[in-house]
Amino acid sequence: MIDIRPVTVADAAALLALAQRLDQESRFMMLEPAERQTSLAEQTAQLTTLLAQPNQMIFVAAAGDQLVGYLGA
Repeated sequence: MIDIRPVTVADAAALLALAQRLDQESRFMMLEPAERQTSLAEQTAQLTTLLAQPNQMIFVAAAGDQLVGYLGA
């Protein structure tokens, strides 16, 4: 079963890993493979900043403990 929920700061590592995997697997990402240089600390800071904004959100799709998709708005 896939659960859709708002991202949390605790998802930073899993979200970064998913984005890096998608960079490798998809031709439709903004960055080329190995171009994403975001560290876990940077990802955590970005999520903290984003979650403080009332008009921005990322939703994640989770299968158990694994993130399998996301949508930013």
